[in-house]
Amino acid sequence: MPEMETLESINQVLKVGQLEKRSENFLQIWKKKRAVLTGDGLTLVQPGSSGSGGGSDSGLDNGGCGKRLGFDVVRTVDCVERRGRHTYFTVVLSSGKELDFRCPAEAGWNAEIILAMVQFKNRRAVQEARARLAGGAGGDGRGGGVAGVGDGARGARSNGSSPERSPSPRRGWPVRDGSLRLSLRREAMHR
Repeated sequence: MPEMETLESINQVLKVGQLEKRSENFLQIWKKKRAVLTGDGLTLVQPGSSGSGGGSDSGLDNGGCGKRLGFDVVRTVDCVERRGRHTYFTVVLSSGKELDFRCPAEAGWNAEIILAMVQFKNRRAVQEARARLAGGAGGDGRGGGVAGVGDGARGARSNGSSPERSPSPRRGWPVRDGSLRLSLRREAMHR
């Protein structure tokens, strides 16, 4: 059942309104777009059109209903600045490309996008952690098990790379990749 709740939260429309996107051509004109924010991304549609956004931008998936900017390709939202009646912000993609947007200052699009992106990335991290734990120590064949468990005396992950060790700032004992998962698993077993 939790999977159904996740799908419903992803498909839920969080905000609908108008954003302006700066074009990437020489003139850099601000173009008005109808924006639909959902749990997994932002869809931009030309106002008054029935769906297609025209043109293509790297990182924007031009599906049948406009340009889709999924949170899986978004690295961060930067450069939030309020000037006059507008709020300006930049969406940085994982490819390094930057997309500039502006909206009316009271609209709060930048905060809504950041919150939705953080929730998406948290949901993805929880799903990956559950998949790793369900797969067991190295059970999926990708070497994603808990470091230090089942790797014998060599003290390395099953994929052959050496674990990163750094002193813990609070306790003074070395931290390995996955040691937090191991300690959480031990605590869960003792409850």
